[in-house]
Amino acid sequence: MKIIGALVVLTGIFITYKSFHNYDIKEFIGITAESTDTLQNNLVVDGYHRFVRHPVYFATIVIFIGYFLYSPNWISSVYLVVTFFYLQIGIFLEENKLILKFGSSYNIYKKEVPKLFPWKFNK
Repeated sequence: MKIIGALVVLTGIFITYKSFHNYDIKEFIGITAESTDTLQNNLVVDGYHRFVRHPVYFATIVIFIGYFLYSPNWISSVYLVVTFFYLQIGIFLEENKLILKFGSSYNIYKKEVPKLFPWKFNK
């Protein structure tokens, strides 16, 4: 089970790494209020964003699931549950900001692409 857990963690890290190509890191961690990067001024709907609206948050959950599989104890289960609920608050706040920034474009994207888990895959 430790090997499976480690592979799941590595998968989450890989998804995080690939997903960050579409983010202004300074804006993401809160150093700047708004991105000066032209990429961030356009709604990104390609890459992992085709499958989920929040691929970095999805990858974070994958990492904590892998950690739980690697070390199944009450501490890792608490980390997983707390992270999941904390991310729900972050997603709520972020989506309100994205609706203000992108308007109807984001609302259309929101209807077509799942929030956090890729239950349906879009072309």
